[in-house]
Amino acid sequence: MFATSFELTSPTSPRAFGPGCTSDIRMTSSWDPLRADYIGLLCVRSDPTAQTVLAHAAAIPIASQWRDCLTQPRFHLGVDLASGGSGRPEDGPLLPILKCEPNGDVEIRVDTDQVVAAQGDKLAAQALAHLCEAIPAAACHVTLDRGDLLIIDNLRTLHARTAYEPRFDGTDRWLQRVSITTDLDRSSAVRTRYRRVIDNTPRLFN
Repeated sequence: MFATSFELTSPTSPRAFGPGCTSDIRMTSSWDPLRADYIGLLCVRSDPTAQTVLAHAAAIPIASQWRDCLTQPRFHLGVDLASGGSGRPEDGPLLPILKCEPNGDVEIRVDTDQVVAAQGDKLAAQALAHLCEAIPAAACHVTLDRGDLLIIDNLRTLHARTAYEPRFDGTDRWLQRVSITTDLDRSSAVRTRYRRVIDNTPRLFN
């Protein structure tokens, strides 16, 4: 495991994904070649009105006419401010969104709030719009109770959160998040300050 972070989820995101969602649906650090293989979410405090939304890539009904385009590096995947980027999708690297294997396995890398088609690429823009419209058909909802640990395949599963009413009194929903890798050697060159924390350096964004 590496790069543990803590997340007090907020209901105030300005964009919505699907009915009742107030957060974009995403995989964590879609732009990063060293992104986590798995994400663990530990529920410290629960809110029964808030649900975690999951969408498995292989279950998303993507029409064949768009699938090939989505496997090509025609999409800017933005780097968020917390990770050292500008927060503007168009500043992110050009990368494919899907990786499809002959055995039917599908990997996905997208954050619907941090992705845009390459400038002037109308086909890529249409493919991206189709993907975003198709994702809700694959969505399922999980309500986490105190002590529950949810492990998400970060290469193949998107996640989001539904809306809830905050109280701001110290009893709101609280999740602890951990990023998990299956290969520590892959990131050894960019863990220079701490053994289990990856440095945020510009060269990671290329």
